[in-house]
Amino acid sequence: MPGNKVAKDVKEEIEKKIKELKEILDKGTKEELEEKTAALSESLQKIGQAMYGKDVKTESSNVKSEEKPEDKKEDKKNNVEEGEVVN
Repeated sequence: MPGNKVAKDVKEEIEKKIKELKEILDKGTKEELEEKTAALSESLQKIGQAMYGKDVKTESSNVKSEEKPEDKKEDKKNNVEEGEVVN
């Protein structure tokens, strides 16, 4: 079921803001639409922050344990820019 990983209060907040935006879509002013859209966007960012926060913890622990100085040297060799002379 979509949305089951989002906190209930965040989900309800977003659904409320979507409803408010739909209500003023036809009769609202440009300023009202921009205000409601910005409010919805801020609420949607909470989902992204929660998802990103979980992924960062998992990925950062894996990267630190696997990263070696040799890997950094090879990355420099593989990051050749167009027109660069490589020896």
